[in-house]
Amino acid sequence: MISALIGCTNTVTIRIAKHMKFDFELVRIDAEGIFGLAEDIEVLFPEIALMTTAKADALQKQLWEMQQKLSIFYCGSRISQAAGTKVKEKWNIVD
Repeated sequence: MISALIGCTNTVTIRIAKHMKFDFELVRIDAEGIFGLAEDIEVLFPEIALMTTAKADALQKQLWEMQQKLSIFYCGSRISQAAGTKVKEKWNIVD
């Protein structure tokens, strides 16, 4: 499940940046998940944190807009959240 979120983040962010006409290169995506082990657990991963490091030739406003579009088109995150998982995202744009 976490691997799918990473793959989805990779694919969708690059496609959105291309559509918005700016260069965007993912450097690294790290993920941490809290795994529920109780027998009566309702949500297998109550929380997943995605930390994305990327290079971009975009303005801060463009990056914010890309992140907003990601939340719309990002099927992996939407499915996880519908299942009860809280997905936290942190972005780090480097030179």
